[in-house]
Amino acid sequence: MIIDRLRRLIDSFQKNPKNAFYVMAAIMILSFVWNIAHYALPQKKEQLPPPEHSYKNQSLIGGFSNEISNLTNTSAEIFSSMQIKKEIDALLNKDSLSREDSLTLMKAIERMEKLDTSLNPN
Repeated sequence: MIIDRLRRLIDSFQKNPKNAFYVMAAIMILSFVWNIAHYALPQKKEQLPPPEHSYKNQSLIGGFSNEISNLTNTSAEIFSSMQIKKEIDALLNKDSLSREDSLTLMKAIERMEKLDTSLNPN
C-alpha cells in the first residue's frame, strides 16, 4: 500500500520534475519556519536530579587523571634520560676528556642512575 503510493509519487515526479522541485522547496520552507518557531518560543527547562552515581564518575575521572599524570611523568623521565644519553655519547666520542668533561660525565652517569632507579624501583 505505502510502496504503491511511493511508486506513483516517484512516477509523477519523473513525468513532471517541477512538482518535485515545489515539494522540495515547501519542505525547506517548513523546516526553516519550524526552526525559527522552535528557538523563538520560550523553552521550559526541567531541573534534572543529580546523577546517582556521581561519586563513581569522580573516581573514574580521578583515576584517569592520575594515569595521565603518571604517563606524562614517565614520558618526561624518558625524555630526560635520552638527553643525558646524548650528553654521555658526545663526551665518550671525544678523543680525550678534560677534568671538566670527566666531572660532567660522572654527573650525567649519576643522573642516569637516579632516573633508572625512579623508573625501575625494584
